[in-house]
Amino acid sequence: IRAQAPSSGLARGAAVLTVGALTTAGWIATKEPVRSDDMEPWEQRWIGGEIGFHMEDVNYCLLQFFRQLLDDSISAPEFPKRILVPLCGKTVDMAFMQSRGHKVTGIDGVRLAAEQYITEQGIMKEPVRNEDMQPWERRWTGGEIAFHLQDVHHSLVKFFKHLAGDNNSVTDAPRRILVPLCGKTVDMTFMQSRGHKVTGIDGVRLAAEQYITEQGMKVIQTTKQDGFEVLELQHGNGHTSFPMRFVVGDFFRIRPSVIGTLFEACWDRGSLIAIDPSRRKEYVAAITALLDRGARILLVVVEHPPMKGGKLGPPFNVTEEEVEALYGKDFQIELLQREDRMGVEPRWRQAGCDYFNETTYLLT
Repeated sequence: IRAQAPSSGLARGAAVLTVGALTTAGWIATKEPVRSDDMEPWEQRWIGGEIGFHMEDVNYCLLQFFRQLLDDSISAPEFPKRILVPLCGKTVDMAFMQSRGHKVTGIDGVRLAAEQYITEQGIMKEPVRNEDMQPWERRWTGGEIAFHLQDVHHSLVKFFKHLAGDNNSVTDAPRRILVPLCGKTVDMTFMQSRGHKVTGIDGVRLAAEQYITEQGMKVIQTTKQDGFEVLELQHGNGHTSFPMRFVVGDFFRIRPSVIGTLFEACWDRGSLIAIDPSRRKEYVAAITALLDRGARILLVVVEHPPMKGGKLGPPFNVTEEEVEALYGKDFQIELLQREDRMGVEPRWRQAGCDYFNETTYLLT
């Protein structure tokens, strides 16, 4: 079974899931796979859902030692590797390696494994519509996006060296930076222009469309996987060193196999404070699952009392104690700045707040 996104053709990066036997150059023989009595116990296990060996996430050993498999070339190389995965089941490891630009062949004797892999990886499917995103889609459609800033956020400019290392200009060692619930923030362009590899994720496609238009980007590649749409973008002038990615889909469902990498840094401004407080632990779990060892987070949250009518947000209040409770187990937390914004943003006083602080943390 040759499985791929419709837009990719049969060129580099196509995934091949071979049922029964591997044939020359990955092509599938016209005959049906030979049925083996040895496979009957495995077929029964797959039919009964007795597949405790299957992992929902990319195997941690593959993430840790992928460089060794590819001779230290972890990103999509100029000459993609041909990688074999024997007795593959429906492992997401294949999607992870394919998303890095490699030619992956999985072999398994159970056809149901292939069928489930195709379904669960979202091959030939449109992005999944998430009803939780509908209020945000309406806000974008109606232009109700006061949270969007026309300029680069002042805390990112001030503390970027903490996120990117000591060199906040174009670097010889670019960082892979995640921007969750990114909207159309110009912060992404700021970081990309400094030579870093930036990936933004948002559930509203209109945000991606407006970002592409307003930043003069062009889409150089589109892939669809597991209900997500991944857009590879590059400035129309071609001046930037690396393309950036904009992933459209439900952030709470995303896995490393969709993006094809783990991140060394995360810029979170307006993301944690935008989600319902009841989902904060789920959000933090999604963030940490996408981060590499030693990754750091530059986090900007707000502190404020309830607004008029008892409204709590968004943006929702996040205290220092809450940041510690959410991230303290996995990160060292440093308070970089607490800034009173009432003077520069009078709308918060009009909203009924008697104080409104913006607080910046570095998590390492």
